[in-house]
Amino acid sequence: MTTTARVTRASTLTAVAETLTAMTWPSRHACRSAGLRLVATDVEWSIGDGPEVVGPIEDVLLTITGRHPSDLAVSGDGVALVAQRI
Repeated sequence: MTTTARVTRASTLTAVAETLTAMTWPSRHACRSAGLRLVATDVEWSIGDGPEVVGPIEDVLLTITGRHPSDLAVSGDGVALVAQRI
């Protein structure tokens, strides 16, 4: 993957993350991430306060969109809380 493609992909994923965490209706994505600090390890992005869910941006996104965290490369004190919300 070229540098330009990586930058574009990272920009797209961070924009998606910002949108999903701001949505309140008709989506439940903001509900799953409420009270958590989401931290991407592969791009410069984080949001929120509280127990952390840390991992590559794709896995953080998949977690807040409903994929069970045990299937993903995420860690932190907030992972158990997200799992309960799914």
